[in-house]
Parts: sequence; C-alpha cells; structure tokens
Amino acid sequence: MWPERAPLRVVIADDDEAYAELVADLLHGRPELEVIGIAKDGEEAIQLACWQDADVVLMDIDMPRIDGIVATRLVREARPRLCVLMLSSADPERVEEARAAGAAGYVDKRHAPAELVPAVLALCAVPAGQPG
Repeated sequence: MWPERAPLRVVIADDDEAYAELVADLLHGRPELEVIGIAKDGEEAIQLACWQDADVVLMDIDMPRIDGIVATRLVREARPRLCVLMLSSADPERVEEARAAGAAGYVDKRHAPAELVPAVLALCAVPAGQPG
C-alpha cells in the first residue's frame, strides 16, 4: 500500500502502561505504522512527539501532569502537521474539547481493536502535499 513511503511514526500516550502496550502490540507488524515511543503522561507525549519527529500521536485524554487536551494543543502548536488521534473513554464533552484543541479524531478505547488502525490510516495517512 505504501511502497514509496516510510512508515508513519507513532507515539502512544496513555498512563495505563498495560493498555499502551496492548495498543503497541495492535500496531506491531503493520508495515505502514511504526511505534517509536510510549508516553505515560502528556508531558512525555509532547517531548516524544517533538524529539522523535512523530507523525501521529495516539493520545489518552485523562493523564497525569499534563492532560491529553492540553498536550494536544501544545504538540499541535509545536508541530502543526502532526496528527493527534484521541484514544480514550472520556465523556463526550471532553472529546469535543480535544477536537477543539486540534485532535483529528477519536476512537473509544473499547473499540480500539477493530477501529484504531483504520482510523489512523484514514485520518493521518494523507500523502505529503495533499490536503488533510
């Protein structure tokens, strides 16, 4: 599907380490995706996304230190082309806050096994030079 493209570089941000590892396992083996880091809070998510030059951040909303909404706003200010996909089970008002902060989309944690990879590819895998 992506013969001329490098894999999308993905950071997973979730304070539930076991869940983050499950998400990494879900993405492992997908040639179009490469997990480059796992952050346990919003501050780490911002650092990893910027320092590792991520293409995509899968961001939980409720995290310690800096929550996913503030982290989304900050990482999108620092890296406007970066795609943030919320991966959370937060209430609808928080999801709308995340979209307003710059999140490209939302996947409920309970539906991640079926919906996550298609959502990442649909929302974040726009070839360079094409509108997103």
